Amino acid sequence: MTNEANPYESPKSDLVSPAPGVASRRELVPVWIKIFGWIFIAVSALTVPLMLWSVVAGSDVRLDLFGFGYTGPALHPYAFAMASLYLFMGITAYGLIFRKDWGVTGCLANGYIGLAICIISMIMSGGTNIRIEPIIQLFYLRRLHKIRPDWKNASP
Repeated sequence: MTNEANPYESPKSDLVSPAPGVASRRELVPVWIKIFGWIFIAVSALTVPLMLWSVVAGSDVRLDLFGFGYTGPALHPYAFAMASLYLFMGITAYGLIFRKDWGVTGCLANGYIGLAICIISMIMSGGTNIRIEPIIQLFYLRRLHKIRPDWKNASP
């Protein structure tokens, strides 16, 4: 295992380097998913301070997610449910962007929940509120299913 080009370079170890043809997790995630992931992380990080500010200031909080909206007190159960969804989506985006073992599985759950929320909001609007998010969610889920088998074998 000596290197003929440079005899003074240490040999490459098969134990440290990934198997040939296996990409790193960073390379598996496309740029458009990374952009959406960072947006969800930012919104998630701002959710808790927004909710706390609303409670302290006594003002209403306004939350919108996949066709559902809420304006009212931050301590209302509906506001808590929507804020929890924001946090869940931010945590799963973190898992994917920072290449955690559970990242793809969490984002698949995130994708299916988001798709269900979009479809329910369109049905509840009586067909008057047609949204583009389900199309994006389908592309997102398709891509995650494609990278899932490689995610387990890829190097972080």
